[in-house]
Amino acid sequence: MDSVFLQAAWIWRPQVLGVQLRPYSLGHQYALRALESPYLCAGAPTIIDTALAVWVCSRAWCDLRSMPFESIDAARQWSQTAYRRFKRAGHPMDTEMATFAAYFDHYTGNLPQHWQGSEHKPRVRCPIEWHLVVTLLQSGLCERDLAAAWDMPVSTAAALATVIGERNGSESYFDERDRADIQELNRREEIEKVAQRMESGNG
Repeated sequence: MDSVFLQAAWIWRPQVLGVQLRPYSLGHQYALRALESPYLCAGAPTIIDTALAVWVCSRAWCDLRSMPFESIDAARQWSQTAYRRFKRAGHPMDTEMATFAAYFDHYTGNLPQHWQGSEHKPRVRCPIEWHLVVTLLQSGLCERDLAAAWDMPVSTAAALATVIGERNGSESYFDERDRADIQELNRREEIEKVAQRMESGNG
């Protein structure tokens, strides 16, 4: 079985900065994107960025809905307080950041991949999180419950959307065997290019 689907079924909830994280969800990703977190945008995350991400990822969607407008200051204040508390207690900050990075990678580092195709496709302007939420709602998996869709782990939502697409006739998903074939093809093409350059040099 493709590791994408094995990992999508595995829930991991580590503690970071003394806080129990929830499974990394579509709502978490959307909130972090709204906050321009370095975990989703350009830049290297600091311990304060990590503390803010912990604040986000320890909450359900119903608690996050007002965050970009009303609770952002409270979130940043909590981040500063959590950092200072752990620093005074002598906890290694590198370990906390590494645990959160592993948590983030668990839910986002092995998502289904799809063929892009050469045919013209309309430009996607809406956030990918909204596309996945609508897919879950239309399929009936969340029983028209918007909060349940936003609380769905990112890896699970992506896997379900892939299966829904395949059941509806899509052939864009490629599994580990396909990826291995592509890597082998790229390797052979690179060898041929090197051989051609050598022949040109000898000529």
